[in-house]
Amino acid sequence: MFSNSSNRECGVLANLFQLSEVNLVQVKERKKLKELILEKYQKYIGIILDINIKSSEDLFFWKELQGISPLPIFIFDLSKTDFCKNELQKNALIQLSKPVIDIFSYFSNEKEQKYSDYIEITPFLTFDLEKHCIKKYDEIIQLSCIEFKLLYLLVKSTEIESSQTLMDKLELSSLATLYVHIQNVRIKIEENPKKPLILVNCRGKGYKINWI
Repeated sequence: MFSNSSNRECGVLANLFQLSEVNLVQVKERKKLKELILEKYQKYIGIILDINIKSSEDLFFWKELQGISPLPIFIFDLSKTDFCKNELQKNALIQLSKPVIDIFSYFSNEKEQKYSDYIEITPFLTFDLEKHCIKKYDEIIQLSCIEFKLLYLLVKSTEIESSQTLMDKLELSSLATLYVHIQNVRIKIEENPKKPLILVNCRGKGYKINWI
C-alpha cells in the first residue's frame, strides 16, 4: 500500500485485511514502491494507492504504475473515508475486507494461470522474471538490476518507449548511461548486437521489443 496517511488510519486498514490473513505493507516513497513492483512483486497479490488524484503528477504516477505493474491496482482515499469511526467492529471489517481481498485473489490467481514466470521473446530466447535472467538456447545469462528493469519495461510495454521515458522510469541521469545499458542487454539477447533484431530502435521515436 502506498500511503502518506496517519499510522492510525493505515493501522485500521491493516487490521481489516489481517482478518482475512492478508498482511498490508505501507510504503511512503514512490521510488520505493516502483522498486518493489519491479523486483519483488511475486510476494504480493495487489497494490492499494491511497492517493487523491488532484494534479497531473498524481495522474502520471498512477498511469506509470499501471504500465509497469503485473499486479492489480486499487485506489483508496483515506482522507475522505472515515475508517476509524465507522469500521472498528469485527463483523463490519470482515464485510468490507472480503470483497476487496476476493478481487485481489481473483486477479492474482488469473495472473498465475495466464502468465508464468517465463516470457518467450523468441523460440530460442526466454526471459525468466523470477530469477532475473535470460535463457538463450541452453545458456543461462544473468541480468543486472538495471538490465532486468529495462528489458521488463520494454517487454511489458505496448508502445514505443522514448529514451526520455526510459531514463525517467529507470532513474538514469544521462542518455549515455541509457545507451550503455541498452547495448549490454543487446549483447545478452541478440545474435548480433551490432545488428539488433529484438531490442530495436525506431528512429526518432524510441525503443521497443520486436517479437520474432
